[in-house]
Amino acid sequence: MHDSETTPPEREPEAREVWAPRACAVIGLLLALVYLFVPDAGPGDFCVDDAWIHLAYAKSLRLGDGLSYNPGDWETGFSSPLWVVLLAAWPTEPDPVVSVKLLGALLHGCVAGLSSALALELARRRATLERPVPVLSIALLAGILAATAPTLLQSAGSGMEIGLTATLLLATVLASVREQWLLAAILAFLAQLARPEALFFLGTFAALSAVLPQPPSASTSEGADASPWRRRALALSPALGAGAAMLAWIFYCQAVSGYPWPNTAYVKADLGDASLGGGLDYLGAQVLPWQPWVIGLGGGMALIAAALWTDLSGRGVLERDAEGQGEPAEAPTSGALTRHWQLLALLLAWAAGLVATAASRPLDPGILFYQSRYFAIFAALPPVLIALGVARTHKLLVVALLLPVAVFTGLQVTEVRALQRAQERGVALLHGDPAQQLREQFPADAVIAVEGAGAARYRTPRTMTIVDIIGLNDAEVAHADGDADKACVIARRRPDAFVLPDHIAAALSKVFVLRPLAEFEDARWAQIEEPREVRVLLLAVDGVHPHWAARCELD
Repeated sequence: MHDSETTPPEREPEAREVWAPRACAVIGLLLALVYLFVPDAGPGDFCVDDAWIHLAYAKSLRLGDGLSYNPGDWETGFSSPLWVVLLAAWPTEPDPVVSVKLLGALLHGCVAGLSSALALELARRRATLERPVPVLSIALLAGILAATAPTLLQSAGSGMEIGLTATLLLATVLASVREQWLLAAILAFLAQLARPEALFFLGTFAALSAVLPQPPSASTSEGADASPWRRRALALSPALGAGAAMLAWIFYCQAVSGYPWPNTAYVKADLGDASLGGGLDYLGAQVLPWQPWVIGLGGGMALIAAALWTDLSGRGVLERDAEGQGEPAEAPTSGALTRHWQLLALLLAWAAGLVATAASRPLDPGILFYQSRYFAIFAALPPVLIALGVARTHKLLVVALLLPVAVFTGLQVTEVRALQRAQERGVALLHGDPAQQLREQFPADAVIAVEGAGAARYRTPRTMTIVDIIGLNDAEVAHADGDADKACVIARRRPDAFVLPDHIAAALSKVFVLRPLAEFEDARWAQIEEPREVRVLLLAVDGVHPHWAARCELD
């Protein structure tokens, strides 16, 4: 413990405190394994086809073809280069579904453990002889809240980079709190390569860490003996690391495709206009309602408010005396903001990450995980703040606040799991089954044009050429000027067959002479709020209509 007016000296944590993050990591791993594999008889699929796109690039990298989509055609059809590199190193053959879901479960355990470790570090810095803090309880609560978060459990089985990014963001904040600035910069660099939206959070957190009043250093890290101004400069390390990664990614995209952003950014921008209003609507419709701490009768939000109130005012919330009786809060402690700036920086950076992500891309309030996943990387941060709100809050009030959160967690996990299974069935029916047909019915050197080009690329022979008709994995299609030019680019690829949703097939039938071969149907496509029937057609291409052949200047 330490004097209440100064930053505490470094102390060895109690053994049981050290075990809290480890216990939470194990709890997170076990919960993810149960969520993903019990009691289902088979591995299923991923809930978004984009997982197969990352796996396709990872396969190319592992086989020596670089970051290519089709062998040799380097493309920028992915937004998480670090996830691709990790998948290339991770054993994914012969069927990657179970293997990648196991990786997601391990990362989910890391998220739970790091949430606990961060809460432990922050709680220890708030403990004083006069005002003891239940450090172990705080650490366990933060880890368990992260481990049971429905959004994070769904992400663990999605085959996407969410767990990796959340792990790196938490690790960056932990290194920053410990003033391990070089490590924080490296972790921020990696986090930015895992997910571009990380920059919104890391830049805000680093800027606030440098601007808000700083206490005297108590760590033995590289910032311990620095002057206040140098320490403020060092606090910008995460922003510098993330910025360097963004510049490296821009340079790579420019070198490969001639454009500074990946194909995905341009294709999705064509789908609609990004706006703050539309993004906030999406947050209110599909992101925040799936956070139990929000809808649990305000319990989580009340504890976040308690944590900030305690830090910024020096007051406790219904604190107890030695006999355990509630008593009025004590007078504010001077210098509270100077001593405890981290919670304010953490909260504001989390809010900035959500809002900036919402404003940076077009979002449809009717689309579920396919778009809500952009926000899931920040889902482990509120549990840390909630747990720290316990520090000066009466036990009975804590129970009253957390009980509805626990109830809604259980209800939502069950609902999210059922929804995810429905989404996985849809991916298997509309992407996996067509890929199987392509492999069985077409020659190994066939050219196939598809919409939703992940499973089709991964599951077909490497000698088969896959053309992505919307341009996610094809820069020439992505940057074609309008639908007519896109159609001409596709026509010049001379596809032997198409795999298309029926509404796109109807449009392209005006350009190509198409012959139906097979039909795939999902009666209740679960990627949207109101499920509907979706059909995908396998169509042979018998030629191009003459006027389109002339328009596209085909030989």
